[in-house]
Amino acid sequence: MITNVAIVGSMTGFVIGALVVDSIGLPRTISFLGLGLLVSIWLVLQLPETRGRNLVGFATEPLALDATDRPWMGTGLARGPEI
Repeated sequence: MITNVAIVGSMTGFVIGALVVDSIGLPRTISFLGLGLLVSIWLVLQLPETRGRNLVGFATEPLALDATDRPWMGTGLARGPEI
């Protein structure tokens, strides 16, 4: 199913691309693609993951589980940030 969607999407992209190049010309099409690339780079740089932030938070209250449900407790793997 996903392969068929990918094939149809590729074919649609080729047809739309050919129509765009025919209607506005190759240099203008390349310029629009470059502009889209610059906008996407800017958008990606706005994501917190690309700014070195740690997005994995630590719970302030532990879950109501006993030690047998959390075998990693006491190993140092489950510690929160040092305060």
